[in-house]
Amino acid sequence: MTVSYPSGPASPRTCSSIKTLTLCRGFVTRTNRNLPEHSVLPYLTLPSLQTLHFEPSNQPGSWAHFEPFAAFLSRSSPPLTTLMIQNLSLPDSNLISILAQISTLLDLVIDDNNVLPAESPITCDFIESLHAFYLDRATPIVPRLRSLKLDVGAEAFEDALVVDMVQSRWIPEKLSASYTNGAESDGLPPVDCLREFTMKFREREEVVKGAYQPIEETGMRAVILWKQ
Repeated sequence: MTVSYPSGPASPRTCSSIKTLTLCRGFVTRTNRNLPEHSVLPYLTLPSLQTLHFEPSNQPGSWAHFEPFAAFLSRSSPPLTTLMIQNLSLPDSNLISILAQISTLLDLVIDDNNVLPAESPITCDFIESLHAFYLDRATPIVPRLRSLKLDVGAEAFEDALVVDMVQSRWIPEKLSASYTNGAESDGLPPVDCLREFTMKFREREEVVKGAYQPIEETGMRAVILWKQ
C-alpha cells in the first residue's frame, strides 16, 4: 500500500471529539535515514485529548518525529491526564521537555523495553526533574501527578535519588477532604500527593536491602520489582 502525504505546508485540522490517541512511532535506520520522515502530527490539533499512548514497537531505531510532536502538543494544549510511553528511544531532556508542557497529567507510565540503555529516557536526570523541589525549575513539572510506573532495563540505578523524589511528592495531608475543599496548608510542596509508585528493574538481580524501605514505611502504595 502506498501512502500519499500532502505537499506544501501542513494545515492542521482541529478534532475536538478525540480524547484518546495511540501513536506508532516513526523510526530511522541505516537503510531509510535518507528518506522523507512523514508524520500525521502536523495535520492534527486535538484540544480535548486526555490519553496518549506510544505503542510498543519491535523495530530498532530512533524516534524521528520529536519536533512535530512537541509542536503538536504546544498547538493542541490538551487536558492530558494519561501518558504511556513504551519502547521509545528518547533523550531524557526531550522527555522532560514534554512533561513540562503537561500540567494536567495524573498517570505516567514509561517502559524502556527494547531500548538500548544509552538511549533510555529513564535516567537519574529524569528522576531528579520530578522532584517537588527541583532547583533548576521555578515550579515542579507534572504537579498533579498521582501515579508513576517505570519499567527499567538498567542494571544499576541511584536508588537514593528515586526515594528522595518519591518522598518529596508523598504528602498525605493533601488526601484529606479539608484540603481538597480548599483549606490548603502553608508550607506544603506545590504538587498533589503521589498515591501510587511502581518501579520494575528487569535486569537487576537484586536491589540493595532496605533501599526502598523509606517509601514502604510511609504508607504509600509502592511496588519495587527486580529480576529473580
